[in-house]
Order: sequence, then C-alpha cells, then structure tokens
Amino acid sequence: GGGAVTFENSNTNATRTSVLGDVIVRSGHTLQNNGSGFDIQGNLNVIGTITYDADGGRGLQFSGGNAQSILGAGTLNIYDMFINKSADKVTLNRVITVDNQLTLTSGELTLNSNTLTITNAATTAITGGSATAYINSEAEISFVQWNTDATAGTYIYPFGFSGSYIPFTFAKNAATATNVSVSTWTTSVDNQTNIPTGVTLNATDGTDKFIDRWWDVDPSVTLSATLTFSWTTSETSGVDYTTTPISFHWNGTSFDEITATAGTENITSTWTSYSHGGGGGGGAPLPIDLISFDAKYNKNTADVDLTWVTASETNNDYFTIEKSQDATDFDIVVTEPGAGNSNVILTYKTIDPAPYLNTSFYRLKQTDYDGQYKYSNMVAVKITPKEKLRIWPNPVADILSISFASEATTASVKEESGYTISIYDTQGQLVKRGNHDSDKSELKINVSELSEGLYVLEISREGQIHKVQFTKAPN
Repeated sequence: GGGAVTFENSNTNATRTSVLGDVIVRSGHTLQNNGSGFDIQGNLNVIGTITYDADGGRGLQFSGGNAQSILGAGTLNIYDMFINKSADKVTLNRVITVDNQLTLTSGELTLNSNTLTITNAATTAITGGSATAYINSEAEISFVQWNTDATAGTYIYPFGFSGSYIPFTFAKNAATATNVSVSTWTTSVDNQTNIPTGVTLNATDGTDKFIDRWWDVDPSVTLSATLTFSWTTSETSGVDYTTTPISFHWNGTSFDEITATAGTENITSTWTSYSHGGGGGGGAPLPIDLISFDAKYNKNTADVDLTWVTASETNNDYFTIEKSQDATDFDIVVTEPGAGNSNVILTYKTIDPAPYLNTSFYRLKQTDYDGQYKYSNMVAVKITPKEKLRIWPNPVADILSISFASEATTASVKEESGYTISIYDTQGQLVKRGNHDSDKSELKINVSELSEGLYVLEISREGQIHKVQFTKAPN
C-alpha cells in the first residue's frame, strides 16, 4: 500500500543492529530508534523521520572503513552518536543535533559548512578526541554549538585537521547559560586566504604576528571565559608566540591584542566580548612590560581607583584608560603621559570620578610615538547603586528632582553644613556644579542646558558622597 510506515528497532542486546549498507528513511515514513540502536556502515539519508523513545541506548554508530554521509532534509532526532571507524570519515550534508552524548572513538567527523548542536549542557557531553578521532571544522560556517546551562564549566571542542589534534577550550568564568558556537579553519602564512567575512588585516601583521589559523567564537549570551586556542605545528610559521603571547580579537574595525599565556602550539587568554573572526596568535614584544593593571571601586570617594605598574617602557608616548558597560563600546576616561623609555618599575595612579553603576569594564591602552597601540586585559568593576538617593524623572528634559530616603521615610535634603551637587559626563568631565543650603524636602535643579546623553549626578555632604546616573532627554 501507499500508507505511512513506522519501523521500530526494539533490539535491546548489547550489540547494536548492524546495517552493512545505506539507511534511507523516505518521506512520510518513520524509523523508531529504540533499544540499543543501529551500527551503520553506509550512508544515512533521512527524508522522513528518525526518532527515539525514552528507554534503551538509542544510539547511532557510524563504523566501517569507507566514506559515509549524513544527509536528507527530514527530521533526525539523535540521542547518542558514535564515530568508530577503521578508516575514512563521516561527512555532514545537513545540520544535526545530538541530545545526549557524542563519542569520538576513531575517525573524523567533517562538518562540511554545517552546524553540529549538542543540547546536553554537561561538560562530558562530547567524549574522546585525539589525533585519530576528532571533529573537522575547517570552514567559517562549520560550527559546533554547545548549549550550556547556568553553571561555570570547561567545555572542550575536539577539533582536528589532517591527522593533528587541535582542541579549543571554552572555560566559563560565570554561571551563565549560553549557547557557544565555535568554528576554526586554516589559512595562509599572511592570513589572507579565507579571511573572515568583514575582517581586514595587514598582510605583514598576518605574517609576523598571526598564527595561520582563524577562529570564530560566538556565545549567545556574553560572559567572561578563558579560551585556549590550539593549532598544528606547521601553522606556527615562525611566529614567536612564546615571548609575548597574544590573542587577537576583532572589534569591528581593528584587532584588539589581549595578553595570554603560551603552551606548546596553544595560547590561553580571557575574553569578555566576542566577535566574528577572532584570531589567536602571538606578536612582537609589547613596547611596555606591564606588571599589573587594576581598577577598584572606592566606597569613601565613590570613584574608581585606577592603578597600573610597568617594569620597562620603550618609545611609550601615553596611556589611555577606557571603560565600557558592555565590554564592546568604550569611552575614554583619562589620558596619562608615558615615560618614553624606562627600565625601572613605574607606578601610575588616576581615578574615574564618574563610574558607571552596576558592572563596567576597564582597559588600558598604550600608544607608541609612531601611533601604534595595544590593549591590556579588561578588568570588571561592579558598583551597587545606593538606594538613599532618589532622582526623577529619568530620563529628564529640564527639571530634575532629588531627595534622600532614610530608613523610615523620605528625609529632607537639608544640611546644616550645606552640600555640593556635581554633574559629570561619561568621560568624567565636570559639566555642572553648585553649592546648596536648602531646607526643602525636595530639591529641583535645571539641566535643560545639558546635551542629550548619559550623566552622573554626585551629591557630597558631611563627608559622604552619593552618585546616581541619569539620562538627559531632548528639550
């Protein structure tokens, strides 16, 4: 007849049901993969549906010594997947999702510009990985997407290429649920071949500084993570990645150079923002030997104290402190002159008088006399807003109202010794200040002359400082 057919594999023996040739599930038909599952030595072509029940091993194993493909536009539900081949590889000609476990015992799983999704958030959801058992990405859009949960953990993506094992590690530093997609592919000595979409790179820098491999790291929710980039021996191409190890992060217009630690044909670096075409590699020695860079909130002054220490400086023109609320778009806090050339330890100190509330990110930019510049790692600072200070409306076009809330009720802002109100822009520049001695329970100030944008209101009284952000709206 012409009706739909459901075929159920209910074999519960330890040995999976073996198929020496191809498995084809035609349109309108269903293969129910129950029991211990299938051992397939040919191609898997799903035009209809493959699904599984809640019991049994429910595995799909690909074995044999011949080339195999997974294809078809039908519904393919995989619980456990095994790559256990004596030779050759399994190639994806469609996207696939593995709900529980991917085991790499022997052989290559080639993504072929498709996405493999792992929905099991456990860090052990992919096992195996070696020079003889790996995932071949080798294209900008050949992704492994690992859906993680709200716990910190270390996820190893077992990539490989031409008999070399080059795993990528994503170690979450925050308990944040995020789906982390990663791809990696080889390139030419100058890094111009298969350069990521939208990325530009000077060929000289590509040759001198960049390892001959690109990565694309794309979490669905941004968080701090420690990344380890690995590559093959030939992809080093003479780059000195051990003297001053660096990872290169594309910021949309140029590459940020983030300090790293070096292993053998790998580097490890902490990222807090991600971009298409992030490259890992090494570079020439930094013009400064930076011992430390630190940013800390000072509760007494309500400022952020910024400190950095250099062991040596070469042709160092100046430093720039930058800050951001999203670790992507940065504003300048302050610029400080460098020492030019120095071989002694120097300590620099400055402040951000108008820090962002909640979490913000600070970084140090060092600029040479010739205009070349490099960045330090970012430092996160969290400031909890004080509930005692209230302002409204926010955003405000003209008149801003201010009051303090005591433990019991709204208190007057009256001060026998008076108080000072200061307003700063996002660069920490003072734009308005006034001394007040009011006996009113509510204070109103006119901010209509300010330009549109984000500002910080600071009230100082009796040695205490309170700050709050507000947005200036159009008049």
